[in-house]
Amino acid sequence: PSATVMTINATDASTSNGTNFSTVSNLGSRLLFSAYVNDTNTSVKNVVFGFSNGNGTETNVSSVTKNTSTWTIELVASTLSDGLYNVIVYANDSVDNLNNSLQNVSFRLDRVPPNVTAFLTNTTNNNATNFTRGVIQINVTLNDSVTNVLLPVTFGLTNDKNSSEFNVTTVKLGSYWNATVPIGPLTDGVYSIRIYANDSVNNMNNSVANLSFTVDNTPPNVSVLVTNTSSNSNSNFTNGVIQINATLNDSTTSVTTVTFALINDRNSSEFNVTPVKSSSFWNATLVL
Repeated sequence: PSATVMTINATDASTSNGTNFSTVSNLGSRLLFSAYVNDTNTSVKNVVFGFSNGNGTETNVSSVTKNTSTWTIELVASTLSDGLYNVIVYANDSVDNLNNSLQNVSFRLDRVPPNVTAFLTNTTNNNATNFTRGVIQINVTLNDSVTNVLLPVTFGLTNDKNSSEFNVTTVKLGSYWNATVPIGPLTDGVYSIRIYANDSVNNMNNSVANLSFTVDNTPPNVSVLVTNTSSNSNSNFTNGVIQINATLNDSTTSVTTVTFALINDRNSSEFNVTPVKSSSFWNATLVL
């Protein structure tokens, strides 16, 4: 038999790009294949479509629909695994002459979003993940085993204080997708980073958000500073001890170090006293 034309299209495919298909298998998405086959002496007895995805195995599907000389099949996409498929037409006539020469169609089936293999940050001024200045670089390595990672790849940065998100577009450098974000324009807060990556048929990976960093450009706030003494009710002391108490908080990170500086007005000399933390107070006891 003469097999001259083979075509492919999809029904219920969520996205198609040429012969790259992303299907929603639970909706019964189907791929339709058609071949024009005829025999000038006898007749075409049967037509089989063979699907090979390069793993050494081939799946054969018999054509069940004939319209004049056009033989077609509808293949439920969920019966195929993702991959690149070559399609071969096997056509027998009444005396079993076989034509298996028509192999002019291939297609990709891709239902899986790009894979994230590395996701990391670094900065020009780094204290763990707490930043006050400089820039932060965000890097990700992405790959897609069937199609390609589509431009652009973006990072979504969300501030925990107001839940606002803004997107940063990356550039590709070698095997990395990279974005450089200046710290200065960012408001204080803890930022979570989410990846938005599409492949050639718009399968999106936006599931990875396992990186965060903190921007803190504001010093701790002093809400209370008081003194008291064991020997006197006013601020003129002659003996005993004086206790100095301060309440401090930081809305973004935490208070780590507090020092009380005591300056004598007669000679401008200063000495420092290191307090200890007691509940919400930072407290130092000074022997007069």
